[in-house]
Amino acid sequence: MSINWAAIKPARIDGPLEPSGRDGFYAIHFRFRVPLVHSDPTHGEMIELHADLICGPGPPTKSTGNPTLFGILASLLPPYSTRPMTVYLCGGPGDGNPAFANPKLNWSILNMNTPILYVDYRGTGRSSPLKAASLAAMSPEKAAGLLTLFRQDSIAADLEAIRLCFNSVKFALVGQSFGGWIAMTYLSFLPDSLAGVWLAGGMPPMGKTPEEVYTALYKRMIRANEAYYARYPEDKARVMWVVSFLSLYDTGRGVVLPDGQRLTARGFLTLGRHFGRGEEGFKTVHALVAAFVEDAFVGCFSKATIGMFMEAGGTGFKLPRRPLYAALHEAIYCSGPGVASNWAAQRVGRRQAGGHFAWLDEDFRFDFPYPDKVEPLYFSGEMIHEFMLRNAGPELEPFIEPAKILAQYREWPALYNMETLSKNTAWLRALIYPEDLFVDFDLSKTTALRVGNCQQIWAPADWVHGSIKTRTQDAGINTILRTMAGRWSARDTK
Repeated sequence: MSINWAAIKPARIDGPLEPSGRDGFYAIHFRFRVPLVHSDPTHGEMIELHADLICGPGPPTKSTGNPTLFGILASLLPPYSTRPMTVYLCGGPGDGNPAFANPKLNWSILNMNTPILYVDYRGTGRSSPLKAASLAAMSPEKAAGLLTLFRQDSIAADLEAIRLCFNSVKFALVGQSFGGWIAMTYLSFLPDSLAGVWLAGGMPPMGKTPEEVYTALYKRMIRANEAYYARYPEDKARVMWVVSFLSLYDTGRGVVLPDGQRLTARGFLTLGRHFGRGEEGFKTVHALVAAFVEDAFVGCFSKATIGMFMEAGGTGFKLPRRPLYAALHEAIYCSGPGVASNWAAQRVGRRQAGGHFAWLDEDFRFDFPYPDKVEPLYFSGEMIHEFMLRNAGPELEPFIEPAKILAQYREWPALYNMETLSKNTAWLRALIYPEDLFVDFDLSKTTALRVGNCQQIWAPADWVHGSIKTRTQDAGINTILRTMAGRWSARDTK
């Protein structure tokens, strides 16, 4: 059911305001209550959202008296202030949104003379968790219905409820990756709530099916794999050795990891997500391949190798910590009714020319020395395959059957209003990366042309998907932030 955007009610602050802060910032911590179902006012269930509002430099206030904290908050909101509040929207889906993870970015935004709000999206971080035990107690159909309430449309509605609670202050959105998906949904349906939007690797491929999205991303992954094997030609055979050994280890069930996941032959070939970090990611995968092949030759995997793998972030997906990523990653591309994902990344990969992703087939043979006569095997990227949920350990078990239902689901409400976006007049800048392996550059360019008042900014070729976090002090990013700051005047935000 579509959200009634005009009927969203203000969030309720739950409990007293609390002082917060770290790394030279002072902040206010909030607990909000919002409806679980924004599309049905008769559905009474509420959920809790946690948020931190970074107000400025300095240590957290020691005062436990609410008047002090309320006074700080009131000074930042209408009618006492006409400036907007910056809201940082992190990637995902399924990630928490920690307020103090990137001090340099916080300083850059505070220099715009606006406070910064970080909200843990519904079901993530410190907000009301979506517990595996709760899903396990439901039928798969009911659990799937619940999961439909955790996409970007519901998150945008949560943000609007918070904005209304804050005396209808204008929001200025900074959307990284999936945060851009949220920002564009928000801009589609509630443009008057926003003072402006800045996207960083976050222009969603609006109007494209999941198949079209992954067709574009596989082209990029093919080029990345070619570059990887050109740099490390010895890894062609090494990868063969590792996956062949993993396919036999524990009768094909792979290695049990400390977090309960199983690393299988197919799971090892999802390491290409690290390629999205550029040169650093290539080095990480090469080092892991070298370590695993040493163990494969001696017939068992050492604690040192497993420790090294975990230290590197595993395959990069961390699904036990963020099950919503596994269950909803393809759903964020289902932009309206009639579109089902149907494990699009898996299907598109299987039909790529050359057979380098043929390992995605259930009946693929990993027999050494030439697994099913394909050489070399290519790594997949930021793509969720059905087997990944089965291998992700106990935390993901209750999500498996609901995810299968969602893969066939076709009743998704519209995520974007292209007519509204085509007439957009809000300040909008889209920083896009030519070599991005997570968000296709060409699709981003095409989409940006369909949105009114959208200025594309092409990043240098060596920038990667997360450069907003790693290159915050870069002159280009600071120029954009200063441009944003120049827009936040009293006349702009009345």
